[in-house]
Amino acid sequence: MEYRIYGTSDRGLRREANEDSFAYRLLPDGMIAVVADGVGGHPGGAFASALATEQILQAVAAVPASLPLPSQLLACCEQANSALRRAQQAHPGYEQMATTVVALLARDRQAALLHAGDSRCYRWRGQALQLLTRDHTLAQQMVDDGTIGPDEAERTPYRHVLTHGLGLANTLRYSLIELRLEPGDVYLLCSDGLSKPLTDAAIAAALAHHPTETGAAEALIAAANQAGGPDNIAVILIRCLE
Repeated sequence: MEYRIYGTSDRGLRREANEDSFAYRLLPDGMIAVVADGVGGHPGGAFASALATEQILQAVAAVPASLPLPSQLLACCEQANSALRRAQQAHPGYEQMATTVVALLARDRQAALLHAGDSRCYRWRGQALQLLTRDHTLAQQMVDDGTIGPDEAERTPYRHVLTHGLGLANTLRYSLIELRLEPGDVYLLCSDGLSKPLTDAAIAAALAHHPTETGAAEALIAAANQAGGPDNIAVILIRCLE
């Protein structure tokens, strides 16, 4: 299987700096794509997200191919988490830096998807949009526990509190699933600067109306900014070809 990939990022309308990072690479038998969103409110958010994406792309070249695909991706993300923990100690003032991550590793038609935090992955297949990740936030945990309802979760300040993320602890907490890719699939990796201001219907409309990855990505960012641009935005679109 071949892949066509495009990624871009935007500061948004309300942030002074862009703390989102993205990276992707075609591999001899597949591809790797990563979006990371540095935790706001702490120094080093931009550094954390950039370090995470850099480390994951470096690690994928060295991970043993004999490992199952999910184990390959987990090893890459654990290496990034360890690098962040070391950097926290090496850079005074950056002790609390952390970042979300969502990463997709594909080998031919098999893929592994790992995320920690509230960066997301959507799949566009057969003109239908499906969210493949579940936000790792305190608000989502409270919804799952029945403490609050979904509507209240959209308003509570706990929606910004991460329960999982790179740099939060020595042991990485994450969600990891396997996927089978089909020709025509489009996978969207994004930070919450896209998913928070846009409804699923708005995301689906951009993917439906813009057949190229570049056009769709730019349309998504424009729509997020038209909806207020409350945060940094990072987007990667991966189209699966024959």
